[in-house]
Amino acid sequence: MSEKQSEFCSRAIEKVRNLWYLYIINQEPDQLERGLYGLPDNLLMIGTGRHEFYKNRETFLQGMTADQLEARNIQFELQDEWYEAQEITGDVCVVYGSIWVREKSAPGKSVLVDMEGSRFTVVCRDTPDGVQICSLHHSMPYLEQGEDEYYPQTLASLANEAIQRSKTLEQRVELDHMTGLYNRVYLEHHVKLRLEKETGYFFSIDLDNFKSVNDSMGHLTGDKVIREFAQLLRRVFGTSAVFGRMGGDEFAVWDGDLRGKSMAGMRFWALTEGCRILSERMEVPVSCSAGIAYSEGHGEDFTALYQRADKAMYSAKEKGKNRYCWA
Repeated sequence: MSEKQSEFCSRAIEKVRNLWYLYIINQEPDQLERGLYGLPDNLLMIGTGRHEFYKNRETFLQGMTADQLEARNIQFELQDEWYEAQEITGDVCVVYGSIWVREKSAPGKSVLVDMEGSRFTVVCRDTPDGVQICSLHHSMPYLEQGEDEYYPQTLASLANEAIQRSKTLEQRVELDHMTGLYNRVYLEHHVKLRLEKETGYFFSIDLDNFKSVNDSMGHLTGDKVIREFAQLLRRVFGTSAVFGRMGGDEFAVWDGDLRGKSMAGMRFWALTEGCRILSERMEVPVSCSAGIAYSEGHGEDFTALYQRADKAMYSAKEKGKNRYCWA
């Protein structure tokens, strides 16, 4: 790919990223309207819902304005995103990738709208006026989305009503969608409860060179590594520990059953041995680094404990990775 073509692909990715921010995250219909008027008249947009099929800019604008009004009481925050660009001709490329947004927490809501892995493909053309988006196709993996909904509110609304009666649904809210471990919010909640009554060790764990796995082997392989590593954590630490996925390739474990630093260190080395076996089985390089912080309990502040362990984890990274450091 020539330098000029590579520069075009970079501009196309930025154009698509800006469109997504208007399309999903922006909460100002006027700003959305101004942004969409920069799209061509003959824009083709295909979404997930039966109603999300727009053959030109005007119908797309009408539909998106209605969707923004529908979601005016919902605010989303970006969890993750990735973009790739493939040149087709000198002035045409395809930008594809995935974006993950989640509804922000609000009082009275236990189940939130979570759109993880919304895949998209966008055809872009280089013109004298800049990058022009010609067509857009996105697919949101959400079976419970209502026929006339853009944001999948139906399931969230029903679940928020049922949550008062169903402990099972409440547990689903606590768990990370991909791994089944606690998400960041509920990991903190459950560790705080442990800190009030027991001593223990807190592990901040990060996969080494995980970005290179995504870049060289693809995000589907990366997702599988994340899931397999979560299962490995359960096997190594056992059922008495508290596990969480803090985001991306970062995990945390609280273990109140460990007796002494040597036992905590042995847990980590058992984890590295599990990573070695996992690497051989998946034919993907998998290793991890950790920071370990001891807490005497007595209601220690979770944030301070996490920061101590996290700082030690980065020290382990700086010392060569695939190792741990003490806070």
